[in-house]
Amino acid sequence: MKNKKSSICAAVLAVLALGCIGQVLAQTDKAKPATHPFHVPERAVILNGDSTRLNDAVYAVFYNTENLMFNDPSVPRFQLVDREGTTVFGVGGVVEGLLYYDFDGSINGSGFMTYNIPVPNNGSQRAQLGAGVSQSSIFMKLARSTRIGILSVYLQAEFSGGDSGHEFNLKQAFISLAGFTAGLTNSVFSDPAAGIPTVDPAGPPGAITAKNIQASYSHQFSHNLSGAFSLEIPYVTCTVSPTTEAIKQRYPDIPLNLQYTWFSGSHVRAAAILRNLTYRDITSGKNRVSTGWGVMVAGTATAYDTVDLLYQAGYGHGIGRYVHDLENHGLDLIPDGDGRMISPGSFSFTTGLRFKPSRKLLISGAYGYCRLYDGKSLGDRGFRRSGYGVVNAFYTPTGDLQLGIEYLHGTRVDQDHGKGRANRLMAMIKYSF
Repeated sequence: MKNKKSSICAAVLAVLALGCIGQVLAQTDKAKPATHPFHVPERAVILNGDSTRLNDAVYAVFYNTENLMFNDPSVPRFQLVDREGTTVFGVGGVVEGLLYYDFDGSINGSGFMTYNIPVPNNGSQRAQLGAGVSQSSIFMKLARSTRIGILSVYLQAEFSGGDSGHEFNLKQAFISLAGFTAGLTNSVFSDPAAGIPTVDPAGPPGAITAKNIQASYSHQFSHNLSGAFSLEIPYVTCTVSPTTEAIKQRYPDIPLNLQYTWFSGSHVRAAAILRNLTYRDITSGKNRVSTGWGVMVAGTATAYDTVDLLYQAGYGHGIGRYVHDLENHGLDLIPDGDGRMISPGSFSFTTGLRFKPSRKLLISGAYGYCRLYDGKSLGDRGFRRSGYGVVNAFYTPTGDLQLGIEYLHGTRVDQDHGKGRANRLMAMIKYSF
């Protein structure tokens, strides 16, 4: 009896399944495939839906990587597409391994942070062999057509957090719609597209880059001109004295930018930022504000579709958060020597060339520089300036596997003009999925 009931149930389920499949096929036959010029890359794996029905505008947003840096993962390979082609959801990941060897001076960690070069060089720590996988990441992206525009959601996490350096760490999480963006992503006071390609996960000391929680708005004024404005949650580190104290911040950072792009993909971006940095004056018993500000110019220039000039330079006061070698080192506010705090001045730049002799090979070289002013109160061992030179090559034998090799040279100079140096050879293997 049981077997008979099981057979009847199975037959009923089979009939229902066939009916559902027939209905789906009938709806598919009625719908007219969308004709669109957007080419779905061969690398994409469509897990559901019909790739011939993809909405142009949705997929253009899904494949937009303008706000991502060179080391950020680009577009998920595994994609879910709805039947109407108005929603695309993707999941991807990157497994990245680094092997490095330091000589004639070394720096702790897989990131070549020139700020951390010992001054003077330590004879017992002149060489080092190391490896890391902390840049491996998982990411997701969604693009969906709505009545007011294309909704985009991006989430990225890597294994670079915690004391071990291999704990799950949120890197980006934001939502964009109709020009508005909210969440954690690259600051409006930066230009990710002008970033230098490196195997080194840290990058040049003069790079102007930060990821902040923000609410921003971007607008396309014309085919060539665009701009953005943002309110960003401040992150401030201070070097305090016996008469000053670090306190919680009360005012958002306010950056804005304008960008001009021309037909070859080249662009130039100008940006500015205003910061009101608060601290406690213990002597007077008052909270005080030191105004910080900065300006930046960055961009790319392409010649013959094979050579790119990459550049960025910035100057300001109290913008340590945004300058790579000054970030997290107490250099947004420092003592002025008279019982209060100031926003120290800084100048930084990075410039380099990127050469693409073929689709599978990329060669680049760059130099970066960072200089801190007004730093006498930091003492003789306080940071003064740093330099960074890099030459590398990336080879992509397949669309998902990338190999890289790189040479790095870095220097640090202290306030008393003491100098330290370090050299590193790095190799990388990265597989994206």
